[in-house]
Amino acid sequence: MKIYLSIDFDFWVRPRDPVCLAEADRYSKSVDGWILRYLHYDIEKWNISGIPTPFTLFNALKKRLDFNIKEIQVKESHKDAYNFFKDKDPENLILHLDSHSDQETTSRLYCGNWISFLRNPVWWVHPTWVNLNDFYYDKKRTKISTFENLDIKGTITDIFICRSGGWVPPHLDPSFFKFIKIVEQFGKTVYNIEERPIDLKTLFEERKWVRNYI
Repeated sequence: MKIYLSIDFDFWVRPRDPVCLAEADRYSKSVDGWILRYLHYDIEKWNISGIPTPFTLFNALKKRLDFNIKEIQVKESHKDAYNFFKDKDPENLILHLDSHSDQETTSRLYCGNWISFLRNPVWWVHPTWVNLNDFYYDKKRTKISTFENLDIKGTITDIFICRSGGWVPPHLDPSFFKFIKIVEQFGKTVYNIEERPIDLKTLFEERKWVRNYI
């Protein structure tokens, strides 16, 4: 079986819950929200059982799958996965590593529904903290599991990766690009996104209130 691998980096971003509702306006209107919600978060110190780090993902996949890569693309938004996959074989499985199902039924193409515009069978691998009742997915063509329970055989031929900057805070960009460097070992990797600048020290010093939430 041939497999198309689709990875959203938010697969490794576990939100901090609950968010202080009094600070909700800060989260929606400024970069302060990234600090409030994620400053405690360091992918380099990942220790969640059953989920490989971005840096060990491919070693874990190689225990289950073969690789014969033809094309690799990295984009900011998962919406662009539609253009990447639309002219490929609709019979091949899309292995979808993501915190979201990306199968909403709205008519306008965007990051939350791109899979709905394709006909491929899908295997959605979700993080352990995801509540499946929060998402719609087509049960007729979609299998779901955590990574730990991924029981699959086949050959990965194409890889699409997105950063999803709306869900992945800027201070995790170095980890994202470290991950991309690992991906490049499989072949030419096309991308044109850049690291987002953020001065955490200055932001932390200027916004003393955030210390109450870390």
